[in-house]
Parts: sequence; C-alpha cells; structure tokens
Amino acid sequence: MCLIIKATNPKTVSQSDLKESYTTNSDGFGIMFVDNNKIVSDKIKPNNFDQVKQLFNKYKNINKPIGIHFRFCTNGLTNIENAHPFKITKNIYLMHNGPKLPIPIIDNNMSDTHQFIKYYLKPILLNKPALIYDSKFQENLEEFIGNDKILFLDSEQNKFVIINEQEGNYKNDNWYSNTYWKKTNLINYHNYFSHNDYGNYKNSYLNEEEEEFEFNQDQQFDKIKSINSVQDIVDNKLDIDDLEILVRDKIENNQEEELAQFIHDLIYQS
Repeated sequence: MCLIIKATNPKTVSQSDLKESYTTNSDGFGIMFVDNNKIVSDKIKPNNFDQVKQLFNKYKNINKPIGIHFRFCTNGLTNIENAHPFKITKNIYLMHNGPKLPIPIIDNNMSDTHQFIKYYLKPILLNKPALIYDSKFQENLEEFIGNDKILFLDSEQNKFVIINEQEGNYKNDNWYSNTYWKKTNLINYHNYFSHNDYGNYKNSYLNEEEEEFEFNQDQQFDKIKSINSVQDIVDNKLDIDDLEILVRDKIENNQEEELAQFIHDLIYQS
C-alpha cells in the first residue's frame, strides 16, 4: 500500500514513526526536497531499518519541507529503480500511494507508478508543468486515480502539491497518506485546515483563466491504436516509447501478422 509523509522538516518525524512505517512498507525508501531551486532526491532498497535511518539522518538537519516515501510492492520488481520518488520533469518529482493505478502494465519489471509517469503524466507535464496547480486537472486526476494519493514536488515554485489530500491524515503539521502503518489514530484531513494556505496559493498562482483539461486514460494510446501503416508512424511522429506500446499492443491482441507487415514495409520501403 505504501506510505507518503509530507513533513514540515525532518526533525518533526520521530524515529518511532519511521520504524513503524518501515515495518509494514519495507520494499523501498526515499526522500525529496528542494535546495537552491533544485530537487534533491535520494532513495534505496533497504535491507533493514538501520539503512533507512542512515539515509534519513543524512538529511535530518536540512530544516526544509520534505517528502518521505515507504514502498510496499504491488507491481514490478522490488528494487531501487521502483522506489520513490520518481522524476517527471527536471523540476517536478512525484511520490504515489495506492495498490494499483488504473493503467495497462506494459513492462512487468516496472511499477505502475513508473509506467503512469512514463506514458501519461510526463507527456502532459513536459509541455504544461503548471497544470499541477490547475483545479480542473487536479479534479480529473483525482477521479482517475480513485482513492490513491500523489505528492508532487515543484522546484520552480518550491511547493508540494497533494492529490487527494482529504484521503490522508495529519499528525501535528505533517501529512500522512494513510493510517495502515499506525496503531494510534491520526487527525483526519477534514478536521485540519486552519493553518493550510495551499488553496490560496493554488488560486493565486494561476493568474490566467483555468484551462479546461480532461484527464483521459486513453489519450496517449489513441494515436497509437490508429496506426495502420509505416506512413502513419511517420505522420504521427511516434517516438521509441510509442513504438514500444504499438508493438506490445499488437502482440497482446494477437496481431502478429500486422506487426510483421509493418516490419516488412519498413525494410522494403526504406
């Protein structure tokens, strides 16, 4: 299930909370924060809690807001590549908490979060990174991921953005994405809002009128599924990631003859 902690600074997170979190989510550990307008990201596949503590203590004196992630593997291999955080763009990183995102699993070695970023979020946010502050985008993203939670970190604005914040809980000023790791009760989001000025920031950041945006899980696959010839590949300017999806789609749908025809045409038309 994983756990995300957004803390005001590392010193506000107790060693007992870290240990309890690791006990139920031991498949990966990572942190992210902004320093000198750049995102600092560090993650490991820990073999024991001492390794978690060692990495955490490396940054415990930074006195900056920090994102912390404990992974519980549900998809993909248990390795450092699938630990969080993940890079979306140069200035935006992400942590995710949820059993499985509603997307096709193209690479069984990589987690659903990795593939969600690669095929969905990255193509969108590379061109329009400010969408993470757009209320319409956030609403559609929340609807798409259900009860899952996402923590964005933007180095340009030095801001964290929580998707489905209301699904998490607070302990003092720190937000926890769930309570499965903790025996004692935390404060529900709905009872905690007086000190949180994120809504005011979100509205002030978007100076121009909100852009209509619909998060459609098929949007990145529409152009690929419409490919019927080598010329279509050229016309649609498919990149290597698009071609990987195309090949896997043809194989999974028993369309090996069409795939063979593509290869034949590519060889003899070039």
